Amino acid sequence: NEKFNTVTSGSAVWQAETTNSHTVFASSGAGFVAHGKSFFTLKGFTITNSFFGGVNLGITTPTLFMHDITIQDMNIISPAQNHGIWAGYMEFGCYNIVFNNNYITNTPLEAIYLGHFSYLAPTITNCTIIDNTVVNCGIGVQGDIDVKPGASGCTVLRNHVYRSGTTAGSTCGVVIAAPNCLIEGNNFDHEDKDSLGDWGFGIYVNGEGNGMGSGIAVTNTIIHHNTINENPAAGIRLLATAAGGSVVADIHDNSIFNNTSGIELRSSNGRLVLATLCQNGFSNNNPDGNI
Repeated sequence: NEKFNTVTSGSAVWQAETTNSHTVFASSGAGFVAHGKSFFTLKGFTITNSFFGGVNLGITTPTLFMHDITIQDMNIISPAQNHGIWAGYMEFGCYNIVFNNNYITNTPLEAIYLGHFSYLAPTITNCTIIDNTVVNCGIGVQGDIDVKPGASGCTVLRNHVYRSGTTAGSTCGVVIAAPNCLIEGNNFDHEDKDSLGDWGFGIYVNGEGNGMGSGIAVTNTIIHHNTINENPAAGIRLLATAAGGSVVADIHDNSIFNNTSGIELRSSNGRLVLATLCQNGFSNNNPDGNI
C-alpha cells in the first residue's frame, strides 16, 4: 500500500502505483543510489527501466566504510545501462552486506557486482548473496553474480541464475575471484558464451586477481549441493594463469549434467589448481566428458 511523491518541491503529490505491494518507479538516473551510508535496508520496490542501473552502492572510487546494508525483495527490471545491484567500488571498511530475495532481469551488465576489480586486499567481509533470481542478464556484455577479490568469505546461497533463451551478451552463473567463499544450494543453468567462445560456465572460480596479470590465492573455496545444468561450457571451472594466482576448492555433492564438460581445471606456468572431489553426480556432459 505504498505511495510516492511525484514532485520535488512544494506540497507533496502522492501517487499510489503498486504491483504486488511493490511501489513501481523508473528513473532518468539510477533507481537507487547510496554513498557513504550504513545501517539501512532497502526493501520491496520495483525499479523498472532506470537509466544507470538498479541499485548503486557507492559512486566514487574507492568507496569506503559502507556497512550493515540489506537489499531485499526488490524487482530490478531492464535498466538501460549498467548493473542490477552494483557495489563495484567497495574497498576497505565495507562489511555486513546482504542481497536477499531480489528478482533481477535484462541488465546490460552483471546482475550483482560486489567489490572493486582492481582491489585485491580481502577486507570486504561478511557478505551474503542469497535467494536471488537472475534472468537474462548480461545482454550487453557479461551477466552473472560477480564476486571480486576483496570480498573474502562471501556466501552465495540458493540463487537461481539462468537464460530463458539465447540472447546477446554472455553469462556465467557465478564468478568467484575471492578467497574463503561458500557456493551452496544454487541452480545455474542455460548460460551463454561470448562472441569469442569464452564464458558460459555455471561456476567460474579464478585466481586472476585484477585481470591485468596480478593474481591472488583463491583458497578455501567450498562448492557443494549446487545444480548445474545445460551450460555451453564447463559446469564448474577453476582457473589460475596469472602470476601469483592459485585456486584451491572443495567440490562435493553437486549435480552436474548436460554441460559441455563437467569440471574443468586449468592452469599455466606452474600455478596451483587443486580440487578435492567427493560424491558429485555427473551425466551427459558432452563432448568433453565429466572432468
